[in-house]
Amino acid sequence: MRAKPVERRPRRGNIKMTQANSAHVIRRVLIASITGTLPDEFREEAVTLLTEALNAPDDDVRGLAVMALQEIGGGAPLVLPAITGALHDSCETVRKRAARALGEFGMASIPSLPYLTSGLQDESIAVRLECASALGRIGPEAEPALPNLFILLLEPDLRVRTVISAAIRKMGPASVSYAIAMLLDADPLMRERACELFGQMGCLDDAVVEALLEACTDNIPEVRSAARLALDRLQQRN
Repeated sequence: MRAKPVERRPRRGNIKMTQANSAHVIRRVLIASITGTLPDEFREEAVTLLTEALNAPDDDVRGLAVMALQEIGGGAPLVLPAITGALHDSCETVRKRAARALGEFGMASIPSLPYLTSGLQDESIAVRLECASALGRIGPEAEPALPNLFILLLEPDLRVRTVISAAIRKMGPASVSYAIAMLLDADPLMRERACELFGQMGCLDDAVVEALLEACTDNIPEVRSAARLALDRLQQRN
């Protein structure tokens, strides 16, 4: 009688993945990353596995992979290329999670700045908002994205404008200079939005006051009204 073959079990902790159990394995990696129980010696192997999972046909698998990469990403450069690439995923949820992850890395995401800026034109409002928030968290170093952010101030959705305004305000002195320039924009709606932004910024330096006083003489009533309201808010804050 032939002996029954001994089943070979993978070494404890070894990360293996097949198409059938990919979601299960990624969840294990994600939980281990969140709880801090992923052994350091498996970190690079896990990143490789998760990067490969970003090519999986299943949207949920790719979404989980992005979340796990974010949690692993104590060394952001290790995971940055994979997460940045996920900004181009066909699934809205994956793109949204990728933008959110890059925002969590803050200034470490500067290499991804061009891709986050492009994401401001995504067909999904949710993705655009996540990209804007990520740019805001990068801060003044994200100044090149200001023109694209200001365009989004023309959105009719107040929720969108609120998020965009918050991101712009985090970009320091450059955002003030750009907003002053926008008070001379040919589009009256942009001039109006720039006035509204100043009312939120709380910046009452001479250049801002002069620009708003000039806007109070604008030939568009809505712009004049917005300029006066901004001056009133600035006075109240200072």
